[in-house]
Amino acid sequence: MENPLSLKLYSRIFSTVQTNSFNKIVWCTLYNNIQNDFLCASLEVESDKIFDELRTLKGFDVYLLFTELPENKFRVSFRSNIGIDVSDIARLFGGGGHAQACSCIIEGNLHNIQYNVIEKVERLFR
Repeated sequence: MENPLSLKLYSRIFSTVQTNSFNKIVWCTLYNNIQNDFLCASLEVESDKIFDELRTLKGFDVYLLFTELPENKFRVSFRSNIGIDVSDIARLFGGGGHAQACSCIIEGNLHNIQYNVIEKVERLFR
């Protein structure tokens, strides 16, 4: 961590960490209030750092970050290990990107968005 404020920021973000029932998927949420409290100037930089930390967790293959945006929308950022293509899921929700790094923006309720996205990701492991 760069400074005590960074430590506080990441502790708030990582307090939202969740996993699926068979521990292949891990995700967390960056809420507006966290962004505002810490004046996150660049979400791209912050999300890269968040993924760097998430990827230190052992035994997971897919990493998701749900970032709250204005107007009841969320950016869903996907990262995966080599050999697991999550780009089709991002495209399914109107986004795109690379096989192991992609994103989409979805409008709606966070709980429903997480349920729908995670259900699609879980299909990769069936």
